Amino acid sequence: MRALDNEFSREGNENYENKMAIIKEKEFDKLDNTRHTLEVKLQEDLIKAKEIEKKEFEDGRNQVKALFLANAEYQKSLSEEADLRNTIENACIKLDVLQI
Repeated sequence: MRALDNEFSREGNENYENKMAIIKEKEFDKLDNTRHTLEVKLQEDLIKAKEIEKKEFEDGRNQVKALFLANAEYQKSLSEEADLRNTIENACIKLDVLQI
């Protein structure tokens, strides 16, 4: 009788442990799925925010570029500088040739 009682007790404990393991796995699966869904959503939100930030940056950069190109005096100064640099380089080359 005692052996039968021990056997029932052992089987009861095994069934309880197996049931708890199954419940635990289900709960962890739910938790993992929830966590995955949250991480995917956060990643998508971050990507959208970065795309918006990048677009705003590019728009601002294009506006500044348009302002530089629209400034006639600045463009004139740049072309004068380029001409002066070419003149100086040509003069240095001629001087080097004369020294040889």
